[in-house]
Amino acid sequence: MQRQLRRAIGCVAEVPPLFHALIDGNAAKREGHKDKRFELEPAADGLNNDPCDHLRREPADAGGPV
Repeated sequence: MQRQLRRAIGCVAEVPPLFHALIDGNAAKREGHKDKRFELEPAADGLNNDPCDHLRREPADAGGPV
């Protein structure tokens, strides 16, 4: 889980410099940050799927609180 969070943080860390490059009109930096973010995104997407694989599953009719 921590590995997935690090990947997500790395992906998110590319967003501010991407916007700074966009605001500054620096196409080369913008493309670089965009490409880096797209490179990191698939690994970070595992955060959406992976945690569910590690959660304890209760039977639907366990009778416990919802």
